[in-house]
Amino acid sequence: MLPDLLEVHASHKFVVTIDGIDPLTFTECRLPNLSVKMDPVNEGGQNLYVHQLPGRVETGTLALKEALTTDMQLLKWYAQVMAGQVVAAYRNVTVALVAVDNSPIMEFAFLRALPSKWSGISFKAATAELAIQELELVYHGFTARSTAQGWLQTT
Repeated sequence: MLPDLLEVHASHKFVVTIDGIDPLTFTECRLPNLSVKMDPVNEGGQNLYVHQLPGRVETGTLALKEALTTDMQLLKWYAQVMAGQVVAAYRNVTVALVAVDNSPIMEFAFLRALPSKWSGISFKAATAELAIQELELVYHGFTARSTAQGWLQTT
């Protein structure tokens, strides 16, 4: 008997939507790293190992890279945070991995996201590379959904 084959997907087809911002085309999206901070506990007389107890979950940032256009929506969003308009700047952001027919395979929804870092463009006269801007986002929880397995709620 053959085992069920694991379904895998290419990562090059994805769609990012940001509430309140017109559709943009992103060249790259890096989902955040999640890690559990381990707290070492030494037990008296136990010299062979140190107990590692799980502590807080540390979340990274969501990074979006966009080819520079004359549209300044991402920089304007960042400027809202710089101006102290934090409540008005909250946006929900959805990243969807899509199949060839553009149907969603997986979706990640980042709740109450704010831009925390904007990286500007490197101008290079000797190359013909795209001018890219990068925006890093922090968020207050996320959900994940697979079309095969439903929603996973985190906070």
